[in-house]
Amino acid sequence: MTTDAHRVVRPSILYFGTPVVLLTTENDDGTFNLAPISSAWALGQHIVLGLGSESQTARSLAARSELVINVASPELWEQVECLAPLTGANPVPESKQAVYRYEPDKCAASGLTPADSHIVKPQRVAECALQ
Repeated sequence: MTTDAHRVVRPSILYFGTPVVLLTTENDDGTFNLAPISSAWALGQHIVLGLGSESQTARSLAARSELVINVASPELWEQVECLAPLTGANPVPESKQAVYRYEPDKCAASGLTPADSHIVKPQRVAECALQ
């Protein structure tokens, strides 16, 4: 008796997880926003980012194109989880109010250390070995 372990599936969406990156952008007031995202892909010499249109990160990037992509190692999972319910948007958009709360200093809230960048204005995350 043989069994066929192969099974064809046709999901409505198929998402392969990627490592979480922490995006650092500059806010209108000169402070910095830190946002975890799992929608980042490298295509040749380009990075494609998947951002929500109501996010503080998207608004900051529309105004100022500089950012730092900090690649978080698995050891930083607790800090990344601390960032998950936080937003730099004040006031919090109505569509996010059930899940998110405003936090002006996400580095301090998550226990991560900001570090000056060498080429762009937004800060790096010192604990991330790759930026």
